[in-house]
Amino acid sequence: MGKGMTFAEALVIPFGVIMRDERPDRSAQMSLAVPRPLPLQMCANETNDPPHWRGKASARAGARGCGKLSHLPLRLSGDGRRAESDPESRCMRRLAFLLLVHALAGCSSGPDDTSTGTGPLTFVAQPLMTVTSGSGQLQIDVRTAPQQPPSRGVQAVQLVILDAKTLTPETGLSLAVLPWMPAMGHGASLTPRVQEGPPGTYVISNVDFFMAGTWEVRTNISGDATTDYAAPSFQIP
Repeated sequence: MGKGMTFAEALVIPFGVIMRDERPDRSAQMSLAVPRPLPLQMCANETNDPPHWRGKASARAGARGCGKLSHLPLRLSGDGRRAESDPESRCMRRLAFLLLVHALAGCSSGPDDTSTGTGPLTFVAQPLMTVTSGSGQLQIDVRTAPQQPPSRGVQAVQLVILDAKTLTPETGLSLAVLPWMPAMGHGASLTPRVQEGPPGTYVISNVDFFMAGTWEVRTNISGDATTDYAAPSFQIP
């Protein structure tokens, strides 16, 4: 106890020192309480959206159909786009290229290709059937490929259209074709393609008999002096 100090002061001062020294450092607590920022991730399917915190992005990713966040760090080029070395970007470009090649190959298939893509069309000499148009003025020989009679799946139908009286080929006609299943009341999702070949010969490709039953190939026939109709019928096993 120092000089000039009372006994009570001698007890209080050391206690105050002890209390002051043992109080926690609030500045240290504040620095520890601030959470570190989580690493930024981008939605794997949305490269143009701003980045999100990992804790919030999972909900948005599920809502937008992204599935999950990318596990790879996002690398941006100078203009803000993904860097060329991003594996996901390279994968998406390759996938888009393959889809484009496949689409172009499908569009470039000519009338000499079968509807199933197995090779050139070959129709047998004997017609599967011969039908008369709605007006009775046209005679139509019907053949199918690659199978005759046709089976379930995508087929091609050949129509040889002749004048019913003179049996001369009818050239320069325009055909509008609709595969139709009368019992079910529906057609097919594929759009038939028509091309004229030798005089009076018209090949209809991309005819989709996708289910068993009776199908009609409903055909509107038009020309300079002709407006007619035919609907050859096929029983698909």
